[in-house]
Amino acid sequence: MAGLDSGSEISGFDFQVKVTVDDASPMYEFNSSDEAYTLTHPAPNTFELKAGRYPGLARAMETFSQGFIHRRSAWTVLVKEGLAIKDQPAYSWRSIMIDTSRHFLPMSTIKDTVDSLMYAKMSVMHWHMIDEDSFPVVFPSHPELAKGAAFSPNETY
Repeated sequence: MAGLDSGSEISGFDFQVKVTVDDASPMYEFNSSDEAYTLTHPAPNTFELKAGRYPGLARAMETFSQGFIHRRSAWTVLVKEGLAIKDQPAYSWRSIMIDTSRHFLPMSTIKDTVDSLMYAKMSVMHWHMIDEDSFPVVFPSHPELAKGAAFSPNETY
């Protein structure tokens, strides 16, 4: 068992987080059981995150971070003492598709979308970049592909 205890302080209150990961190997099969975790708040200022593998720890940390809210220059803990969350995705693939071959999106929008995937606990992003309608990808070795096939010179990646 790999265990890690760490303490942190957020605007005047202290808390301790105990993190446990049973299998610390970096490789895993793509299945929802690897993302299983428990998050508990067993005592004042104490939280425990437990997971079988690192993907589960990532999901637990995301849920833990969503238990705090910042209002009026102060942090508030939304997680009540005694709370226990045991979670595991029902499906291995929780995905989103971005179709920029038909609907150009600025790179900043795509980056914001990628950043939000963890918050929503998504596991896959499919980016439909090219199609017969458009080829907006510029390859240094073949710049002519995007030159004639993108919707406009300003709408390329």
